[in-house]
Amino acid sequence: MFGVRRFAFTLLELLIVVIVIMIVAALLVGSVMRSQQEARYTRWLGYSRDLRTDADIIAYYDFEEGEGSTLENVAFGDPGDIDYRPPDFNGSIHGAQWRRDEGRWVGKFGLLFDGVDDYVALGLQARKGEFDNLTVLAWVKPARDADQAVISLDGNENWELGFDAVGGSLAASWVTTDRNGSTAPMTTSPAYGIGNWYLLVGWYSSDGILMDSKIYVNGEQVAGAKKHDGEALGAGVARDITFGYIGVDSQAASRGGDHGSRFFAGVIDEIVVFKRVLTDAEITDFYRMGGR
Repeated sequence: MFGVRRFAFTLLELLIVVIVIMIVAALLVGSVMRSQQEARYTRWLGYSRDLRTDADIIAYYDFEEGEGSTLENVAFGDPGDIDYRPPDFNGSIHGAQWRRDEGRWVGKFGLLFDGVDDYVALGLQARKGEFDNLTVLAWVKPARDADQAVISLDGNENWELGFDAVGGSLAASWVTTDRNGSTAPMTTSPAYGIGNWYLLVGWYSSDGILMDSKIYVNGEQVAGAKKHDGEALGAGVARDITFGYIGVDSQAASRGGDHGSRFFAGVIDEIVVFKRVLTDAEITDFYRMGGR
């Protein structure tokens, strides 16, 4: 009779098999996650191309240049406005660095701001009483808990969207000033931390009955109040016209003019300025199409 030889794995061999399985699984998971990120990025590219044709967008910065010192306004604008030229609202980059894969998805570009002296000087501008209705949306990833401006047309003259530091956390901030010179700061609870992506939205409607000012974060309204009693934004007190900045608070009467010291630290990879109020559903859709 022939004997039956039994084969057995040693403990070492079993450990090697387990390690190989774990490595393969990690590679597969990484590949799937990267594919999902690339799919979201591709979906957003199509959405972005459609969005820029909205006639109510006065400035749209998609941060897709990836190089150079110009941040392009890719909005088409209102076809009926013969005076509107998109390049007039382009931005000049000072210090901030282009980073690929630093945006919300693999392949997406973003601008990295050091929080010390980096900024983008915008051609975006506003006069007294310029905005009856306004929605400002910005995708940002803050890197420090400090008071900082994301995009500003001078909160003491027009409006500013950013963060305030509160006890080691961040509160979203939306400051508006109406044509009578009344400044109304609004902040959320300090519920936000560094190193995370957020969609910040500042919203204003001079037609608002119960609320004329709102803040949304990640598609949800988190603050709202009646602030200006039907007045349009834009005081025109300190200057006849105010120019904008990304990454620092504006005090500018000309492009690249004076600014403050609320420098932003972190990454920004998309900003849109509408001259109308978006509905809750539109803001939610914007978040879902651009979210990670």
